[in-house]
Amino acid sequence: MDPGARERAHGQHRSAEGARRAGRAGRDDGRRGVSAVAERVGAELSPAPSLAVPTTLPVASLSTSSIRRFARCPEDWRRHYVEREPEVVRASMLAGHAYGAAIGAAYWARINGAGELAAHDADDLLVSEFAAEVAEAREAGTLAAGEDPAGALEGARAPLRGYLREVAPAVEEPRAIERALRAQFPGAQWSFVGYLDVDCAAVVLDEKLSGSNKWSQRSADRDPQAGFYLLLRSLAGEAAERFEFHVARPGREEIRVISTARTPAQLAHLQAQIALVARRIARAHASGDWGYGTEGWWCSAKWCAGWRRCPAGGGLGLDAENGNDR
Repeated sequence: MDPGARERAHGQHRSAEGARRAGRAGRDDGRRGVSAVAERVGAELSPAPSLAVPTTLPVASLSTSSIRRFARCPEDWRRHYVEREPEVVRASMLAGHAYGAAIGAAYWARINGAGELAAHDADDLLVSEFAAEVAEAREAGTLAAGEDPAGALEGARAPLRGYLREVAPAVEEPRAIERALRAQFPGAQWSFVGYLDVDCAAVVLDEKLSGSNKWSQRSADRDPQAGFYLLLRSLAGEAAERFEFHVARPGREEIRVISTARTPAQLAHLQAQIALVARRIARAHASGDWGYGTEGWWCSAKWCAGWRRCPAGGGLGLDAENGNDR
């Protein structure tokens, strides 16, 4: 990349990152913020008896992550989305954000005709974005105790090199990064929103930096994010052939590409799932009886910021590290 192209890429990165930050501020938390680079597409979810929904919710939108959170623990959902309680973040999560930002900048440069972003430029962007994320978390007092930011950063650098060398060049027709798609049920004053990491003509891409062993073809075929994003593309009149998870492990250059698709019947079922969750949220909000999800790893002081004062967690005198899993 020539110096002029490099500077254009850095400028595009700054623009893209400003948009990504705006998008992060609005995504998945019920606010109305939308990424400045994202295209807002309105679509209508199909009316049917099983899709009856409340007119209003205590949030402006639902998303894949908010539906997941509600399924795990309605009370945690209330604290996070209604009460707006700050959430503890881990260095690995911030490294994942920075990793995605650097990959997004590379696609942004390609989409906007600046050529390929050099590996060392992408690495610079990764480092600077991670430093900004960590500083922001420290200032807010939300960085988890005992974290190793330096180790988390190093864990993201090798995957970034591997991704830009092996995966990105093979991606066809990228059109947008952090594209926002929204859909609404008739008469509803809330929407369902998805933010597509990389939106291509025929495929939707999502980058994961994860130390989890859960990623497999089976998990991809069952993952709600893939289904919901394919549903949004379909409702926008731009049905995608498939959804691809690009999965990296910290410290490794190898990237797994796991492709999955959904049938029309599966997409219809997802609409019913959104409607069901919306009805449950509305009932809980009206009654004040949210309920607790104490069955999994998330119910512990390590993963839940409100656990120590929760009547279903610390209030029961459970083990702080393992919660209900001890």
